[in-house]
Amino acid sequence: MWATKCARGGYRAKPEGEGDSLWIVMDYGDAILHVLSEETREFYDLERLWADAEISMWPQSDSAS
Repeated sequence: MWATKCARGGYRAKPEGEGDSLWIVMDYGDAILHVLSEETREFYDLERLWADAEISMWPQSDSAS
């Protein structure tokens, strides 16, 4: 999937961690996506780490409806 999106100009950076990784990071420029296994998510407890961060609401685009 990444190669297809990259060829179409959809991804800006190659994902870090692939295959059987417990944590995959995708950098989209404006946003970073973290995909974690359940055990990794519990270990790092990112919700607690970022609990005091400012929340930014993104407007829904017309294409998402």
